[in-house]
Amino acid sequence: MMMRSWRAVTPSDVRRGLQVTQSAKMSNHAISDKSSYRPRVLNPAGTVFTTFTALANEHKALNLGQGFPSLPTPQFIKNEVSKAAQSDNALMYQYTRSQGHPKLVQKLSEFYGEQFGRKLDPMDNFVITNGASQAINTAVQAFVEPGDEVILMRPYFDIYPASCAIAGAKIKYVNLLPADSGKGLLSTNEWHLDLAELEKVITPGKTKMLMLNNPNNPVGKVFTRAELEGIAALAIKHDFMVFSDEVYDQIVYSDSPEKLIRMASLPGMWERTVTFGSAGKTFQITGIKLGWCVAPKELIRTIWLVHQYDTFVLPTVTQEAVAGMLEHTTTAYPQFFEETRKTFQHLRDVLVRELETAPHLFKRVYKPDAGYFITSELTETSLEDDDAWSRWLTKTHGVATIPCSAFIQPKYSFRDPDDPNEGVPGGRWFIRWACCKPEDMILEVGRRLREAKQV
Repeated sequence: MMMRSWRAVTPSDVRRGLQVTQSAKMSNHAISDKSSYRPRVLNPAGTVFTTFTALANEHKALNLGQGFPSLPTPQFIKNEVSKAAQSDNALMYQYTRSQGHPKLVQKLSEFYGEQFGRKLDPMDNFVITNGASQAINTAVQAFVEPGDEVILMRPYFDIYPASCAIAGAKIKYVNLLPADSGKGLLSTNEWHLDLAELEKVITPGKTKMLMLNNPNNPVGKVFTRAELEGIAALAIKHDFMVFSDEVYDQIVYSDSPEKLIRMASLPGMWERTVTFGSAGKTFQITGIKLGWCVAPKELIRTIWLVHQYDTFVLPTVTQEAVAGMLEHTTTAYPQFFEETRKTFQHLRDVLVRELETAPHLFKRVYKPDAGYFITSELTETSLEDDDAWSRWLTKTHGVATIPCSAFIQPKYSFRDPDDPNEGVPGGRWFIRWACCKPEDMILEVGRRLREAKQV
């Protein structure tokens, strides 16, 4: 298994004229010469989603890349937004509590109940943020100092390495690896974490945090109890924190062999875990950018100290609306989450079948146990990597997707001078597909894939 540590770009690196800014100047994405070192560690072209959404729009492609649902919004969600916006309460249009609108944090504490192994205090155990992305970045800036070591599991969501790079962290990697189980349709539980390899990248006294994504994006893996308990044992033994991104917690499918176990619910882990949640993923409304952190009082207070000087507070109307959605799903519409899971499970199965009908393009298709995404592995191609293949598919056949190398290599999120091309062995040949799209779109994508000839 391949693992490399990363040395963060520091101010002294920039003064020495590291090629990061020079290469930006040679592109169409030059950044200011007066910038601090923080933007200079990021890719000036932006994220993979910026790149491929623009490409999809340019070629009027069917977009199964970016993970936003393209399905009708339930009426009760629209009603709650309208009710909050049209309230006669003038305070709906004024600042609310910085740490979180009182009604929203109360409803969140009721929604989670005792899933964390304890009753949550609405005033002390939450901070509301501008989506889970801001929650993650704020938490990283609150706890990670320059030179601290953090551990990321590849494949990762792209905000993780970018946030850690901005904080000046030294990133170490451990790979989730799929078992070589032959060709065809496989389960994402084939992807496993080697706990012995994880322990090898821990530096006692220096490792500050491990980032966990459960269920995982892009793979759709739900971690086993043994894997989570192994991570917990190492965290306690070496005294590091776990940041647990659990935004897909409400989309674990009925045929998943594993049920979601919250890291913070394991013995000894509440005190050292920050959990991230998202209204966008909970209610399939990604345009309502509202997220949250769940953690012990002292950890929440630390995050909030940074948050108050960042966004300070999120819109009161939006928080009121999401609070109403949570209340509605626990009273008038308790079957909402089960119906949503069934809808996405059906769409997942349709997309899996369509991908299976193109074995000339994909030698393996991994059926996810949770989340929006399906991963496929390319057959042999003359193109350089999955990025080039995804561009070819978008331009030639009008189908947009996301190359998984964006979640394995630092090409899109930040520039890593020590690890420009390394990653999961074979990781340059995986493609991520979003199943949260209308069925007729998915069927048309399947037709186009069957007509495509591998290059």
